[in-house]
Amino acid sequence: MHPKKYGRNEIWKTLMDIKSFRNRLYHNEPICFNGNKLSLEEPKYIYDAIILLLMSLEPKLIEHLSDLDEVDDILARFDQLIH
Repeated sequence: MHPKKYGRNEIWKTLMDIKSFRNRLYHNEPICFNGNKLSLEEPKYIYDAIILLLMSLEPKLIEHLSDLDEVDDILARFDQLIH
């Protein structure tokens, strides 16, 4: 979804999804499983949601962070390991 089409409800839901994911990380709960199967769906969704929210705040911020961002590479390598 394009950031400009993001309404209050979508932003709230996205922030709650990110908060829930953060809490799972903080409590050392698994994040790469869908039932008993390895899956990167949720980490990818959360990463994309964070990027979307950052873009909606300041589009140029992503350009500055791209040199530091390794999440896509890490997720791609992990995806290769499980497939």
